[in-house]
Amino acid sequence: MEFLAFWTYTSIISIITNIYNDMRILKYAADAGSYINLSKLFQTKEVYLRKFIPLLIPGFNIITTAENIIAMNMTMPQIYEKLVEYEFVYIMPDFDKYRYLKKRSVFNALKIHIHQYIDEKKQEKMRQMYDDILNDMVEDNPNIYKIIIDDTTEIIYEIDGENINIVDVKSSQGVSEMTENEAKAIVIETRKRLNIAEPTIEDQINDLEKQKEELLNMFSESDKDSKCINSNSYIKK
Repeated sequence: MEFLAFWTYTSIISIITNIYNDMRILKYAADAGSYINLSKLFQTKEVYLRKFIPLLIPGFNIITTAENIIAMNMTMPQIYEKLVEYEFVYIMPDFDKYRYLKKRSVFNALKIHIHQYIDEKKQEKMRQMYDDILNDMVEDNPNIYKIIIDDTTEIIYEIDGENINIVDVKSSQGVSEMTENEAKAIVIETRKRLNIAEPTIEDQINDLEKQKEELLNMFSESDKDSKCINSNSYIKK
């Protein structure tokens, strides 16, 4: 019974201590004026949860917890740099910076990270609804087209006569910094490369002239052929 109580007590204390130890990286990020994207971090939860298995071994869990605390103290800047490298870190909005600086603590940093996580989930839901609306527009309107650039940016545009209207510019990395004029220039250039640029009035006139010349040449050639045949047949006679 005493062993069971000891095992339960040390396991619970070790797990709580390790979770708090890991949350210190959230404070480190907040101190640097940034926050860690929890949505991306949760994608590695299976790897993270494995580290808690040794904490269920009595005695060994205390040693492991002490080692984890020492390791975090020594390697926290390197861990933060790796998170930046893997694009897990974002600049903290000014409002959240103000809220955090009022009380710089691990728990306040956690509150701000959770607030950011909830906001991101809301925005993701709104983006999904917006995407569904845009997809319906693209499917229902034959004048609306998509251009996807490097699998990261999607330009949705409308052809209105000779005009190109940018409907939306989406980026897989968040809000796109591309301006409407830049998007329009990309659309025009892409359509030219694909030979689907809208013909101007001058192009249409030139095409008509070419067609006229081709028709005249075709009729003149047929006249020559008929004359040859007639002359040959005349000679044979």
